[in-house]
Amino acid sequence: MKRVKTFVFVAIILACIGDIIALSVSTVRSELKESHNPRSIYDNMVAASATIHVTLPNGRTGGGAGVFIADNKVATAAHIFTMINQDKAKVELRDGTIRESTSVYIDEATDVAIITVDIEEMAIAHPGRCPKLGEDVYSIGTPFNLQFKFTLAKGIVSHPGRDIFENVDLVQVDSYGAGGCSGGPAYNSDGELVGIMLAGMPTGGSLGFFKKIEDVMEVYRASLSAESDRIDIRQGAGVSGFSYKKKVSRK
Repeated sequence: MKRVKTFVFVAIILACIGDIIALSVSTVRSELKESHNPRSIYDNMVAASATIHVTLPNGRTGGGAGVFIADNKVATAAHIFTMINQDKAKVELRDGTIRESTSVYIDEATDVAIITVDIEEMAIAHPGRCPKLGEDVYSIGTPFNLQFKFTLAKGIVSHPGRDIFENVDLVQVDSYGAGGCSGGPAYNSDGELVGIMLAGMPTGGSLGFFKKIEDVMEVYRASLSAESDRIDIRQGAGVSGFSYKKKVSRK
């Protein structure tokens, strides 16, 4: 009788251990499945993006796109402002939140602008490796009009460096380059920021061009020590010494 009780007790213990192991394996599998869920990467791409609104000379609203690269700092294309002699903008988040810019730093030499905007919570994109020829690139913008804001497009690097549109060493991609996409982020397949879109074909087409993230971050660094909100900086690029605050985990 004693042996039977001992056997039953051992069987119960083993069953409990089996349940614990099964639960642990299930949890790990669930975490791995979520960590490799591509939707989480794409959601974070969009979350760190912004729609830029500016007032056109005719009183209508125009603009482009941008991306948060640090707390309250949005990188975008400078020509959004210089083409209409404007130095103010409204920044719209994916959730519909809209805030007025507090300053706009413009570097006409690189066609990069840094918008400062007071927003309590934001997703921040993190720089990464620029894709090589033939590798995937994802871009986010507002093609044609505001009805299509936060549009995600996928393409590949179709040329690693073009000197075009008064700019040098732009990466050519075969995703859209329609009006309204200027300033939007370009990401690699890991969800890392690799640049901002600066140009495309006038009719949209399937060619776009982005400024590499190294150049964008150099302008950002210059903006931090600038004495004026509007200045033309002409100097080399470099990103050493940066640290970034991550507010959205990349899965």
